[in-house]
Parts: sequence; structure tokens; C-alpha cells
Amino acid sequence: MDIKFAPAGTAPEAPERTSRNSAKRRIQLERAEAQFAPGMRYTEREVNELLKPLFIDHVFARRALIERGFLDRTPNGSEYWVREQD
Repeated sequence: MDIKFAPAGTAPEAPERTSRNSAKRRIQLERAEAQFAPGMRYTEREVNELLKPLFIDHVFARRALIERGFLDRTPNGSEYWVREQD
């Protein structure tokens, strides 16, 4: 199955692979961040459910969102939220 990258401003038709290209990955992560409401707290399960329609490997995407500063979480991973940009 050939999975193509969905450009900025469009949603993928099916879950896609997280791009190895850093510019495309940033667009994917920005699109994923838009699924989360600022100021709201999410459980890990809720985060996974929001990411599953977008990414084949939603766990990798969740980690990337945290590592790239889009989301933050408690040390034990029980709550996630949109990180406020400086």
C-alpha cells in the first residue's frame, strides 16, 4: 500500500507514516496539534484516539509531539496538554 503525505491544511485520507523529512514531519505534527484544545487536559488513551486516524504509528507520533514541544505531559504520563509557546 502506497501512503502519500497529506500537505499542510489537508487531512490525510488514511493514517499515514510519520515523515522522515523534518519539514514534512513538522507539518504533520502541527496538524496533529490542532486536534487538541489549548488548556484542556487529556489522558494517554484520549491522545492515542486523536492520533490514530492521522498516523500509522500513533505512539511514535505522540512521543514526537512531546519531544518537539507541541505537547507536554506529567512525569508519569497520566495527563497531556498543549504546551504554551513562548
